[in-house]
Amino acid sequence: MSFLSEQHLDPTLRAALDRFLAEQIRPHFADPLHPPDLETTGKLIEATSALGLIPTPDWPGQGLWHDLPVNETLLILARVAAISPALAWALHLQSAGSKASQMLTGQPGAATQICTTGWHWPITEALLTGHEPRLPGGRRLWLAPATESIWFPVSVDAQQMRWTGIEPSRQPAVTIPAPHGNELLPYLEFAIVEAHAADAPTTSREDWIGLLARDLLGVIAVATGAAAGALHLAKEYATQRQQGGVVIAVHDAVRELIGRSQIAIDGAATALAALGSAPSAGDALACYAQWIDRLFAAADNAIQIFGGMGYMRDTGVEAYVRAIGALRAWSGPSALFARVLAADAAETTSAEPAEIAAERTKPLHPARSWQRLAATARPLVAYDPVSLWEEDTRRLPEPLAAWRRRYAQFARVHVAPLALEADLMSHDAEPPAAILDLLSRAAREGLLSALLPKPLGSLHWSLMRYPLVWLQTIRTEELCAAGGGLGLLLSAHYLGAVPILLSGDPISIRRWLLPAFRDHRRGIPHLFAYAITEPSGGSDVEDTEGAALYRPGTVARRKGKQWVLSGRKIFISGGDLAQTVTVFAALEGEGLESWTCFVVRKDDPGFRVVRNEIKLGQRACAATELEFDEIHLDDSRIVGKLRQGW
Repeated sequence: MSFLSEQHLDPTLRAALDRFLAEQIRPHFADPLHPPDLETTGKLIEATSALGLIPTPDWPGQGLWHDLPVNETLLILARVAAISPALAWALHLQSAGSKASQMLTGQPGAATQICTTGWHWPITEALLTGHEPRLPGGRRLWLAPATESIWFPVSVDAQQMRWTGIEPSRQPAVTIPAPHGNELLPYLEFAIVEAHAADAPTTSREDWIGLLARDLLGVIAVATGAAAGALHLAKEYATQRQQGGVVIAVHDAVRELIGRSQIAIDGAATALAALGSAPSAGDALACYAQWIDRLFAAADNAIQIFGGMGYMRDTGVEAYVRAIGALRAWSGPSALFARVLAADAAETTSAEPAEIAAERTKPLHPARSWQRLAATARPLVAYDPVSLWEEDTRRLPEPLAAWRRRYAQFARVHVAPLALEADLMSHDAEPPAAILDLLSRAAREGLLSALLPKPLGSLHWSLMRYPLVWLQTIRTEELCAAGGGLGLLLSAHYLGAVPILLSGDPISIRRWLLPAFRDHRRGIPHLFAYAITEPSGGSDVEDTEGAALYRPGTVARRKGKQWVLSGRKIFISGGDLAQTVTVFAALEGEGLESWTCFVVRKDDPGFRVVRNEIKLGQRACAATELEFDEIHLDDSRIVGKLRQGW
């Protein structure tokens, strides 16, 4: 791609940059499973000062957004982001913050961050639409990297903008251990309890929009490089992976994904290159609104080329997707800037035009007619609004309506308040206490054992007449409406239990489901997990055409009177918390048509939880990699019969 390769960059600087990236940056990012730590990342950022990419105390006017033209700044950010989006984003924040600090205070501040955007982008929306923004006192913010001083725009009139500053070190702050993207940077989450407004600088509204435009261009440059890095990995993989006897690079679907991604990357790069040395704020806003979602989709296409493996940390491609997603969340939705541009083009404001307000006073206006109606007549031409959810629920049979209301109540009271916090938590270590408490409550209230009626479960007899898929659809919809991650955790449990139920074997049902029900009544969340997806098997477990050619990775071999289970499973929802796992394995020497379902307990020798993947969302329910290392199982662990797993 021309924008990322050679155009618009001084040849001498380009040669030095290429050498620096190849020798000092790329080696640190060669292994996706072992990226550099925060200390090493900080040293890499400092090393860029030797190239003149960031300002220093001795040279405060050098670097990106300073003495380097806009075109060269964007190109350098994109080229660095193709290797490490986090490093590129740090360079942008440090250089842009120094430049903005110089405008606000008259002095460059290398440790200053100017928050024109951020996790609190509703402030930006208020400013752009002409409303009075408020400093979000008590509201938790998410910022990166950690800096000594942060300036916020807090008020605006037709001409002037006033700023206020905070010092993160003086705020109650915690470091986020596992942010959703660009995790190589130190992120802070804090509540604003003190702001120093004395001698607060002021700028024109145009200057603030200029700062905002610079941030948005930085986002697009980094996202362009990140998407290019993801596509590069996908192309390499497509020329090596074979399916159907040929490399997948020649498959039409893969070629289409590559083409779509390349078009988006080239389009964004061309748009950045066309901005010139002094782009207008409107051009910057339009560039962001047009390209941020397309670049995210381009990187996501790269993941799809990898199939299921793309979502694992081993390949490195998922980190690019999460990086772009984090930048998009940081700056705000593209629709926000599209609305602002549309309003500017139409020369309208958010306030109701005076001529429309005047229409309400005319005799024939519907509002005047309504006012003239007698109170007793108004019910004849009006109706009370009805909730669509309530209307839909009333049409259900009474047992299903009660079932739906029960889960909606639980979701509203217990799931919704915890949903956002749970998805921001790190699940690499012990599960958070809040999630364990929720599972315990769900167990006691019978929400984890509603497959069969007593004495084997908590399902009411009146619901036995309805298909299980109806019940599970209703419960999953209500729980996930309150929180997708927690809803998945509470629902994926049933995936692991249903194979035992569908086997129709009363002995297996009593052996495995009855003890779990007893645990649930005591408030012990005995979870099941459904282990079917394998590392190189893709993500579509029903793709029978591919299955015919696939070599099973999880195999059960006969040894005396026992079965020995070996292999790995990936993306197992709730696998880190499950006590019982239903595992699908092929019999040794046979294909997937021999798949058989086995029951594995978490305390079986040879069972190991390898890791939880870093998910883009729904982190409350971990996607876990499980390992089965020579696990010995007797025939009683078979669910149903041999070769009936598929």
